[in-house]
Amino acid sequence: MRLNKIMEELIQKVKNEEKDNTTGKFLDLFCPTFIEWDECVLLNYGNNLNDMAEKFAPNNVISDRTQFEATNNHIHLIDTFPELEENTNQILRIALGLAEVWTNKLKVSFPSEKFHLVISHDEFGSTIRFYKIRTNEIPWIDVNSIDNFKNEAILLIEI
Repeated sequence: MRLNKIMEELIQKVKNEEKDNTTGKFLDLFCPTFIEWDECVLLNYGNNLNDMAEKFAPNNVISDRTQFEATNNHIHLIDTFPELEENTNQILRIALGLAEVWTNKLKVSFPSEKFHLVISHDEFGSTIRFYKIRTNEIPWIDVNSIDNFKNEAILLIEI
């Protein structure tokens, strides 16, 4: 890598500045970190993963690890980018970009695992989520039923 003196000074200045909230959220989404926890893969974004229980325990709302991942690994992009509330097409564009990044990162980080990455989109914007495919659990979304969704657009990527 080569850079001139002006760029060197700018980079040093940026590194010394505190990340603002928008920049931090953007970088965390587009440079995701995933952690493994009790046979689950979790997105380290906005969750306080330090407060998690030692082991997964089903309850009356979340019955298995697949539902747990699908619930914990979802981002409502309008919450992250509220300035785009009136431009849901731009939100979808961001979701599609995130899908590429997350797909590649999951493939590299967990090459022996299979995942579903799901983007849902409606008049309120896009939600992106992922979960691991398990032979002993029902997928969060049935691949063959995505055309049954009449009020939202669904994109499902098998990783």
